[in-house]
Amino acid sequence: MLDLGTVSKFNADGTAAGSFSIGSGIGGAATIASDGSGNAVVDFSTYNSIGALVGSTNNDGNGPFMGTAANGTTGCTTRQSANLLSCFTTADLTATLRSSVATGEQPWLVEMLNLPILSTSELDAIVFYRQTTELRRYSTVDMAMKGTALTTTGVTPKSQLPVGVGVWRLVVFRSGLAARTGVFLSQVDGLLVFFDINSMSELRRVILPGAPALIPRCR
Repeated sequence: MLDLGTVSKFNADGTAAGSFSIGSGIGGAATIASDGSGNAVVDFSTYNSIGALVGSTNNDGNGPFMGTAANGTTGCTTRQSANLLSCFTTADLTATLRSSVATGEQPWLVEMLNLPILSTSELDAIVFYRQTTELRRYSTVDMAMKGTALTTTGVTPKSQLPVGVGVWRLVVFRSGLAARTGVFLSQVDGLLVFFDINSMSELRRVILPGAPALIPRCR
């Protein structure tokens, strides 16, 4: 709960499983993610299932954060004021931030997945920028951008929208027939864009009626 600084937990069937406070000093949190080990990643901090702080990072002075994602022992968050993607090791009280070069404008959403690189795999992050309406792929290891940015033509930049207007969603498929495919939704434009994550190229787009707000995750 953003205003109360409270994390509420739920069982797989949707029933309540308790809650814990992250303290009023944090000012609430816009986004939250799970690292897959029962820990909650909130901004740059990691909390275990009973609410104990088990990980935090240094403050690099690059301003606020928005989108948060976590996968295994890595967490990433977007820094819309500094145009950065920052990543860190979760559940580590002495973790250090590592950040991308400042590119694009207003990074907003981030998702993560493992991609095959030669004989191994690499954990990469896919980021949506709401002002330049781009999708970019970064290595979470060295924070280098992979390939070129994919501009989502037909998506309205944030600066052209009224204050308080704009809902965007990003989903990546990690397995199955659609593995390594991403889906981006712009509510105000009624636009759904499918893209190939390996090549960061658009596959197809669908114009949707009404004001769609969610992309259901099918795993």
